Amino acid sequence: MNAFEMECVLFHTLAPEITNQVHPNRPAYQQLGCVYCQAAQRAIRDGRLAPQLSDINPVTDPSEDAQ
Repeated sequence: MNAFEMECVLFHTLAPEITNQVHPNRPAYQQLGCVYCQAAQRAIRDGRLAPQLSDINPVTDPSEDAQ
C-alpha cells in the first residue's frame, strides 16, 4: 500500500468526523484512482445507492384515504 492509498483509506474511513473534506489527489505516477471512490461510483451506477421510487413516493391504497 502506498501513501496515496493509505490517505484514501483514512479519508473514507474518517470522512464523517474530519474537518478537511478535500479528497487526496492521485499522484501523477499512480495509474488508478481511489478504489473506494470507484466502488461507490459502481454502486451508484448499478443503482444500489440510489433511493427506490417506492421509498420516495410510496404507493398507497386509495381506499385507505377514504377511512
